[in-house]
Amino acid sequence: MSYGFEESEEKTFEVPTLTDLCFQKLTENMEIIKNYNKPIPYQIGDKLIENLKPVLEDTIIEKLIGSLETKEILSLNSPLLTNKSFERFSSLRNLRVFEFEENNQVTSNSIFLLMKLPENSGIILEKRLKKYEMSQKQKNKKKKNNSPSKSKDLEIQPKPKNSSLTEIQYKDFRRTVGQLFGTTKEIGLSSQLEIAYFANQMLDVGRLSQLRIVSFRKCRKLTDQGLCALTLGAPQLEVVRLSSCYRITDKGVMYLSCCRHLRVIDLSWCHRVTDHGISILSKTRGENLNAISISGCAITNTSLQSLGEYCWNLEQVKFHSCFEIDDEGVRLLCAQNRGIESLSCSSTKITDISFNLYLPSLKDLKFLEMSKLHRVSLQALQHLLNNLQKLRFIDFNCCSQISRDDLFVTELKENFPNLEIIY
Repeated sequence: MSYGFEESEEKTFEVPTLTDLCFQKLTENMEIIKNYNKPIPYQIGDKLIENLKPVLEDTIIEKLIGSLETKEILSLNSPLLTNKSFERFSSLRNLRVFEFEENNQVTSNSIFLLMKLPENSGIILEKRLKKYEMSQKQKNKKKKNNSPSKSKDLEIQPKPKNSSLTEIQYKDFRRTVGQLFGTTKEIGLSSQLEIAYFANQMLDVGRLSQLRIVSFRKCRKLTDQGLCALTLGAPQLEVVRLSSCYRITDKGVMYLSCCRHLRVIDLSWCHRVTDHGISILSKTRGENLNAISISGCAITNTSLQSLGEYCWNLEQVKFHSCFEIDDEGVRLLCAQNRGIESLSCSSTKITDISFNLYLPSLKDLKFLEMSKLHRVSLQALQHLLNNLQKLRFIDFNCCSQISRDDLFVTELKENFPNLEIIY
């Protein structure tokens, strides 16, 4: 099963002349799926003005916005669109899939405009979380010096006067905060912003409450503040793709972990994401996660340990180009995750040990990407292939200890006729 992590091929289009007749044809013939009934997640791109994407500008969106109000899928990967368009998109309340990639105009302010939130919302919440982190550090120091006292973390504080929630709803989301962040007292939910934020998680309400899939790949100016706004306005998100969003850090991942329905997340090449962020994500959303890509992140075996302990329903895992991961990480990942169907472990420190002892336990494995594994031998590869009957694709390009001559590949294809081989 593909979860849309693959990089799409570059396309070139012949751009027609933009005339009034062209706009008329566009509004009459938009091929957008009205009844979105395909299983999530899949990478779905509508054919909405596909050949006009390179020249899409805010003025064009302004003319088309009226015809988009009832649409559920929007794919507008144009580098020319700015925050003006995001402000227009906020009216699309039926939106389920929003794809907006490779645009350096996208900032956190863009997401705040999309969700109709004040610009300082993320700053307020971030300050609160900093206070919480400091209080946790002080608490840990006290625990080392004193015997542990009875915890008051789940003590229900009086409901703030500015809260529109009922007493029962308020108590429910206070408990949820305790489960997510380990405490409810220190975080101090006093501002209207925080009330709305945690109420969204409990009641599934938000500006774009129907939104399920978002893709902001290669939007390099997007920051953690934008992800805060995203979880505020779209609490039912299931699929989030943030590949090559270099400014995203562990705090952004923590915000995303508040999306209770999150099942697929792509954080590949987010260089500031570390083991800490993956640990929080695994503990809070582990049972829901089906696919995760952390390729190129600053992670170690600790992240794979978290995925192995808490994420029991994983089907696709990608951690290629994570140079600190070795056989121990693979062992920790495979200990309980026997249902993995797709694995990408290229450019890591994995050796024959993983291929002989740990990977053969993944009996459902169908896709294996293992290029540039210079410590894996031909014998270990053959042992793995003999134990994985469902394997349909393998890439062992640039593995220095594995022969790539035609005779070997021909023999391999004869022994495994259903296997697609990249070498």
